[in-house]
Amino acid sequence: MLIRLLAFAILIYLSWYNVSLFILISWIPLFKILNSDLSKVKIIASTFLLFVTYNLVVTYWLVEWDTLKGISVLALNSLLMESAVVLSLFLNKHKSALRNLTFIITWLAFEYIHHIWAFTWPWLTLGNTFSIQPIFVQWYQFTGVLGGSFWVLISNLSFYEQIKKGKFKITSALIVLVPMALSITMYFGDDIVSKRTNCIRVGVMLTNFSSDEYVSDSIKLALVKEEILKKDPKNLKYMLFPETFFKENIWADGFAFSKLYKELQSLSKATHTKIMSGYFLNREEEDGIYQQGNGLFKFNQYNSVIQIDTSISIPIKLKKVFIPIQEYTPSYLQIFDIHGYTNFKLLSGNKDYFKDEGQKIFMSICYESVNGIFFSDRWTDENVIFMIASEAFLRGNSIAMQQYQNICRLRAIEFSKFLFKSSNAGISSVIDERGEVVNFKRASKSVELLSYVGHTNNIQTFYSTWGWLTNKLPVFALVVLIFSSIFRQLLAIKLTFVN
Repeated sequence: MLIRLLAFAILIYLSWYNVSLFILISWIPLFKILNSDLSKVKIIASTFLLFVTYNLVVTYWLVEWDTLKGISVLALNSLLMESAVVLSLFLNKHKSALRNLTFIITWLAFEYIHHIWAFTWPWLTLGNTFSIQPIFVQWYQFTGVLGGSFWVLISNLSFYEQIKKGKFKITSALIVLVPMALSITMYFGDDIVSKRTNCIRVGVMLTNFSSDEYVSDSIKLALVKEEILKKDPKNLKYMLFPETFFKENIWADGFAFSKLYKELQSLSKATHTKIMSGYFLNREEEDGIYQQGNGLFKFNQYNSVIQIDTSISIPIKLKKVFIPIQEYTPSYLQIFDIHGYTNFKLLSGNKDYFKDEGQKIFMSICYESVNGIFFSDRWTDENVIFMIASEAFLRGNSIAMQQYQNICRLRAIEFSKFLFKSSNAGISSVIDERGEVVNFKRASKSVELLSYVGHTNNIQTFYSTWGWLTNKLPVFALVVLIFSSIFRQLLAIKLTFVN
């Protein structure tokens, strides 16, 4: 088992850090264990070790970020992955082709659920492996990232079956080569230039403020103004500031009358740009988790992005997907006195796009960008993607930053849109419709204005139109399998009783 684990770890490392295609054979040990003569307890224990190894190889940096929380996340996520194995064994007591099929369906259903529930952690979705080489998965614009996960699992199962039988069949080669050929053809053959509508120039603000240091909003604003004056941004259409860039005493009900708003509006007028920035937005609420005046005044904080220009309207988008525990803790775990910065009360009707003179911008805040299913569930007909983030909590870990950057590239492919990303203490970039990084820069100065050029288009991919439905197919299939298993067991009981 030790040699098998070592080989698995090496293949996973190569897949995520060098050549993503290694993932198409990395999971063969899992199918070997699933189809072994081991007891169910040993199968569960052996596969759990694989999942721990997978989590550790790819997201070891969580332990560097916070030792206790990091180890907890690695262990908990491994246990959640194990649920797919346990359910497969429960539904199929004897090893068979049906057990393999059940595992694939169960795993895909697990990945879908892991995108949408309170403890969402889609980072290790198998389809994300190809984010380092998006040329192989241009067809994500039809299937989304779960299509990549299916490709990984079916390829590994096919290779396992051939190794077990000791003979090669063309089937496995086709399973690998056909999607690759389709993707490469789409990459080089699709004339995306002719589909572009407008050229836009976006000022992406790259900042480098540590989460451990306090810098007032007034100082940040002064630094921003100084940087803007150096760069002469009058040819920019938008300026994009990072997540939670402003965070001091910003109240939803009085924001339009605040000094900060008036200064930003004045800056927007002087530069002829629309400014989109991240804020901590306070709102007085009876069930607020923050208190002032010995509990007489309660309020919640909302991670938000606000668009400011010379008009009287102030469009606001609230963040809806949160890092579990670190940013949001469900009410049933509040006994541990762990608080995030919001509840979900205001989020249901809040839109995720800003409209501007025919343009429709999908706005994503940090952790939302890792979640392609969040995008597909809330996508309408946007023609460009803006992302704001703060990577200060990563404490300069270049591996984590690069993984995050790469996973964001998949959103550009799924929706065939240019993507602009502004980050604090991380990587800011512009990414094209193929998921290729056109330009990027890692933070080094306190404030730096980057001028990035991109394009809008009116293309709506199959995934952007139907992803809200196709993402759920594994869950539907799993429900069918569960009811089928229950029916078979009831039928067996009835036959036993009759005999």
